[in-house]
Amino acid sequence: MIFSGLVYLSAYILQAITALLPSSDGFSPEVANAFTTMGGYVQILNTVLSITTLATGLTITFSVDNSIFGFKTIKWLISYVPLIGGKS
Repeated sequence: MIFSGLVYLSAYILQAITALLPSSDGFSPEVANAFTTMGGYVQILNTVLSITTLATGLTITFSVDNSIFGFKTIKWLISYVPLIGGKS
């Protein structure tokens, strides 16, 4: 009973916050047409150069890069703990 009350309260707060955001009808027809045209051009390139393979490689590259950045950031933050890193 208390748990369901907390769930309802958090849902109400989240609903109130999202009600403050502006609503939209979506993209204009010109933007949708531009994406359709771009998709046709990418499909032509897909026969010469595999776009899905490039996307997979790019995803792996970004993941490794973000992992290295996260590791260095955590290492930098831990270096400021006096008992572990020694900086004060």
